[in-house]
Amino acid sequence: MLVIASVLGPAALIYSTILDVDREAHGGPACGLPVLGSFLLGSAVCVLLSAIGLVLGLIAYRRLSPPRPRRRLIELVTLALPLLIIGGYAGSIILDLRR
Repeated sequence: MLVIASVLGPAALIYSTILDVDREAHGGPACGLPVLGSFLLGSAVCVLLSAIGLVLGLIAYRRLSPPRPRRRLIELVTLALPLLIIGGYAGSIILDLRR
């Protein structure tokens, strides 16, 4: 559930902001900062929920008896994907800014 929430929640927030900006612009040019802010907030929420889900999943995985099913390992990799992709991208940007 956390993987679904970490992807759909921020996407819904970004979509809602885009609709609000379009509605306020009345067909003219609009400032994109609210959309950018929502994208950054959504990305942060996505990484946070993915990290929480991964930690809870790892705890549950470790509590299983030793012949652990491969399906649970695939589930953990799926939980880690948003964290790795978005967190890795944000980390690369931060490291690039420090130069």
